Amino acid sequence: MLAYDVFSAEKPGKRLLLLGTVHGNETCGYFAIERLRKKIISGELLLESGEITTVPISNERAFRQGVRLTEDNLNRSFFWSGDGHFLSDNGNKIVENEDVGNQFDMRAEMGDIELQKKVGQAPSSYEQERAKELARLFVSKDAEIDIHSQTAEGESYCFGQNESLELKSYLNALGTKNIIYGWDKMYPEGDFTSENLAEKMGILGTTVECGSHENPDSIEFAWRVILNALKYLKIISDKTYLQQFVQMDEKYRYQKISKNLRMIKMYRWIDGGKMTHDWKHLETINEGDVIAHTNSGETIIAEEDCLMILPNYHPIRNNEEWFYLAKIED
Repeated sequence: MLAYDVFSAEKPGKRLLLLGTVHGNETCGYFAIERLRKKIISGELLLESGEITTVPISNERAFRQGVRLTEDNLNRSFFWSGDGHFLSDNGNKIVENEDVGNQFDMRAEMGDIELQKKVGQAPSSYEQERAKELARLFVSKDAEIDIHSQTAEGESYCFGQNESLELKSYLNALGTKNIIYGWDKMYPEGDFTSENLAEKMGILGTTVECGSHENPDSIEFAWRVILNALKYLKIISDKTYLQQFVQMDEKYRYQKISKNLRMIKMYRWIDGGKMTHDWKHLETINEGDVIAHTNSGETIIAEEDCLMILPNYHPIRNNEEWFYLAKIED
């Protein structure tokens, strides 16, 4: 059973959903959300208005095992809306009373789970079950943050699912150093991430990457993001925010967005391969640089100046995401 807490102020206001450990080995969200829970319960952090729903452990089985996933990628498994309806193959509409099995042939070819089921049929894996449970918590929320970390070292960033002024304002307030747009364009077969679900349900949603798994700074960046969100949504007062803010080390305090990035390409790990060196997340790649070699004999060369995004040095499945490329926007 999914464990979560709901903390409400007496005064009505915005309602925020916080998710941690959607990937079980990405624990910065767990520790930051647990810190928030303890501060609220102890009375150290007072809510001014609204409501916070906290899920420190979203993927309990993977979290207990210390692994990213057990059967499926939970952050590619949000196939259901909050009311249990099945999302279509491109995630852009909700379908009812329709056999949608054949719509997922492309997903099967690309290494994801083949979904041959009808609307309302039970999920076929542990992560799909959790995704359907988590989706219910999105109902009646105003904002959502899914807190992650990454394998490679690199700066913090968040994803912009769309480019509305409202979402841009929210993302800029979170204080990450970068915002990445165009993630959904990397998945023409369907985007079934938490931020996509948030968008389809009319919520200000994002996934935030707070640094590498092993870097303790990732917990502090996650904590800063949470505080910035609470202040922006007026769930805590400026006074409460300042009280928490001054307790942080200066290097973790709010910083303005330095770069907006645009995703341009994604490469999958097909039958093995090796990168030319240990690329860091957001490392600069020059046009003509050799990025990687595949076991099938292909040499992957940068077609233009770009940045490395989320290099995956430990792929465990054929066709799993290997790395992405992005450009800095003017």
